[in-house]
Amino acid sequence: TQLEVEDINIGIASANPKLNDAQLNGAGITIHGLNGDKTLTWDNSNSRLSFNTNLYAPNFFVGGITATGDVDFDGDLDVDGHTELDQLRVSGVSTFTSTVEITPSSNVKGLVIDSTSASTESNPHITLRGNGPQSIDFRDSGSGNGDGLKIAYRTSPNQWKLEKSESSTYNFLVADRDDGRVE
Repeated sequence: TQLEVEDINIGIASANPKLNDAQLNGAGITIHGLNGDKTLTWDNSNSRLSFNTNLYAPNFFVGGITATGDVDFDGDLDVDGHTELDQLRVSGVSTFTSTVEITPSSNVKGLVIDSTSASTESNPHITLRGNGPQSIDFRDSGSGNGDGLKIAYRTSPNQWKLEKSESSTYNFLVADRDDGRVE
């Protein structure tokens, strides 16, 4: 059996006078089925339409989403704006195409690498890859960029250096990668 409606709108509880949201509580559509009914109902206590089954919408656009339970995304998540996460756990490779800035609040560690629960690595490590030079820069938070100390690997010449942050020519220690010579 099929119901065809030529009008562009189906009204539920559309009689006059109009009902308020509390009076509409539980109103909706039910599709009866052998494996359980599928319903779309007005839930006044949460001020929303509720589905009792999965909702599939391949091109669903909304202005805001509030999830009070677990959310499972089986595809890519594209966020065009600021994302604030209270906790983030990544169980795979993460790729960043721009600067990653870690700004901890007071009494919070900035970056901790902990391999105590890792199954494949026995020692934590950091790998910097690129065409060089690669460096780790430790700076004072004073005025401007601040004074600092940089550990750098320079590919031309092939050297590891402990140098002043403000100048790659002011070296405290230089180790030649090819012959092991230390200056």
